[in-house]
Amino acid sequence: MADTAVTETQSAAWWDLVARFKAAAQQVDQVLNTLRTQEGAARSDPALSGQYDAIMGRAAALRQTIGDYLSKIDTAVQWVKGAGQWVADAVGLNGLGFVPVLIGIGAITAALATVTAFLSDAWALSKRIEEQHRLEARGLSPQEAAQVVDRSTAASAGSSWIKQLAAVLGVAALGWLALRASQQTKGQ
Repeated sequence: MADTAVTETQSAAWWDLVARFKAAAQQVDQVLNTLRTQEGAARSDPALSGQYDAIMGRAAALRQTIGDYLSKIDTAVQWVKGAGQWVADAVGLNGLGFVPVLIGIGAITAALATVTAFLSDAWALSKRIEEQHRLEARGLSPQEAAQVVDRSTAASAGSSWIKQLAAVLGVAALGWLALRASQQTKGQ
């Protein structure tokens, strides 16, 4: 049982990741609501329409993954609370129970990285739709507006992948640090 003991540092890292994951899940809802209001504008251009459909398709699968993780987290937390402090005290789990074993820091980190990458893509599409709609409102035809947006998107594409990479690396680094702290405390 000693191998499953959870330190206060590990517990704090796990709860921090859970909070970040829940916040990212809320951001997914926000970006999807924004995109739904922009559907009409997205449908005015075949390229945007295709991108819109692709993002919404990814969103369906992602929402299922988010729901699965949130359900597992909630179930595990409720189990720990229901089992009573005596279980945690008896096996030395610092009140966190088997939650890190059931839903490890690495799994939550990977899911958070996936959500972060999706959010980056979805917000970029939302901004693209918004810009095209703004240009059309100023008198450009949908085709002219699409060309302007395509040129500006191509110019900023380099920075977009850098932002995505930075977000994924940041989340991965957080998970790695938590895992490393876990391994160091096991060695003590």
